[in-house]
Amino acid sequence: MTCKVRSIRALRSFLLSVREGLPARMTLSALIVMTGLLGPEAWSVEKTASQWVDDMSRVFKERNYKGRFIYITDEQINTLQIFHKVKDGKEFERLERLSGEKADVIRNGHELRCLHPGDHFARLPEGIHSDPFAAKFREGKEGFASSYRLELGLQGKIAGRSAQQIIVSAQDKHRYDYELWVDEESAFLLKSVLRGFDGEVLEVFEFVELQLDVALKDSLFEFEVSTNVKPAGHPRQLDDLSARDRDWSVTWNPPGFTLANKDVRHHPRGSSSMDVLMYADGLVTYTVFVEAVNKDLAFTTELVKHDGATTAYSKPMTACDMHWVTVVGELPLNTIKKIASSVTINK
Repeated sequence: MTCKVRSIRALRSFLLSVREGLPARMTLSALIVMTGLLGPEAWSVEKTASQWVDDMSRVFKERNYKGRFIYITDEQINTLQIFHKVKDGKEFERLERLSGEKADVIRNGHELRCLHPGDHFARLPEGIHSDPFAAKFREGKEGFASSYRLELGLQGKIAGRSAQQIIVSAQDKHRYDYELWVDEESAFLLKSVLRGFDGEVLEVFEFVELQLDVALKDSLFEFEVSTNVKPAGHPRQLDDLSARDRDWSVTWNPPGFTLANKDVRHHPRGSSSMDVLMYADGLVTYTVFVEAVNKDLAFTTELVKHDGATTAYSKPMTACDMHWVTVVGELPLNTIKKIASSVTINK
């Protein structure tokens, strides 16, 4: 008899099946003999879900890789290509859109630059940005352990690789659940599925091709602009927050969310500016935008837009005339609305 059992869980199943087919008085001795055939690797301690997530968070930051993945939301399917390199402790990344209009994102350390075609602002799909998988899991489980429960799931194949499923369940109704598939050999995140309350799939990232520890040329991460491709204009941050005559804050947050960033930005086109507050629970982030509007442009109704798991909700400020608040994040609409209604002025 020859066999290999890769985990304690698989070993238990094997022993149970063997035991059911043996006479009672033969069971113990037979099991002792048979388990000796499994090899020392069968007795290795199985990783917990938390250990998988911690290992996964390190892989994205420490290894070179390139691959192609699909991003699915609602009825849209986008194909993208990613290159990631670590050199002298610094991360470089290039994300290319392979379907639809050309749109590239290049990351050089903390600097992020976008390349769009023509004279108009061609955006990547909502939710797509540099480092799309790892952005939510770069700090490991510590950042979100109090708000989510981690469990081991099934085993399967993703992009031709053996993968372990990790179930990330929200502890309340203010956020969504995740289903992760991690490469058993490297702990690289191969697939992420975000689900609604009824199990509906809201968003999917999935690698279809992946190469780890590849040599990547520096030229891949250089930013070149051709005659028909222009750098995108993004909101510019104002340096002096003290110059603002209003200070905004969120008075209600789902448990676990804390203020991660606060600044003031100019609109890319025009002279107006807006206050921006970003909150995070270690896994999910949401952003609050507060801006003054002209009387002629003031709205009296709410505006809602959904794109997969991402919800954008805008409403007029009840506490301050001629101001408009918008909350954007991968959170349920009721949660987004409650956050927006809690935005106030600090006096």
